[in-house]
Amino acid sequence: MKKIPPLPSLLSLNLQTEQVERNYIKEKKAAVKEFDDKKVELKENLIAELEEKKKMIENEKLTMELTGGKGDRTRLLFRDLLSGRDRKLGIKKYVSGSERFSL
Repeated sequence: MKKIPPLPSLLSLNLQTEQVERNYIKEKKAAVKEFDDKKVELKENLIAELEEKKKMIENEKLTMELTGGKGDRTRLLFRDLLSGRDRKLGIKKYVSGSERFSL
């Protein structure tokens, strides 16, 4: 036969169980709120970064239109392409004052 615990022990157990359930519900609500707040904050940050990048691209486009599409950017891209080739071929030296590599 099962032994029935005394009445004060049952009441204490019920009160403790209810307290744990209330704490669980409270913490769960707080976690959901914190998650939603963080999600909104991250979304706002991403949108702000995107807007900033769009402005930079628009400024670069305007600059390219004003300069006729030529300028440092083309030279830098050319230099990047060559430096990739340079690394593959093991070439380590630029010819001074020129965009060509010494072979």
